[in-house]
Amino acid sequence: MFETTLFAPIALTRLALPLLGAASAPTVVTISSDAAVEAYPGRGGYDSGKAALDQFAAVLAVEQAYAAALARHYLRHEFGDSCLLLRR
Repeated sequence: MFETTLFAPIALTRLALPLLGAASAPTVVTISSDAAVEAYPGRGGYDSGKAALDQFAAVLAVEQAYAAALARHYLRHEFGDSCLLLRR
């Protein structure tokens, strides 16, 4: 499960870092889930992978670029979507 929810987004971000470094406003968007903050039976791998992905986005925002973790659990508005924008 971590291969899909965590390791693949990290690998893709690492590949994109040279391009992001050349951008005027580098941005990385990750897709989060309420599973990052809520525990569900039988979904430990998925839930912990999403929590780790959120933390990766937070660290990335501090170290490299703007980062946004998109998930409904952060902020609800009329569209039902949300975004936690972590700015560098």
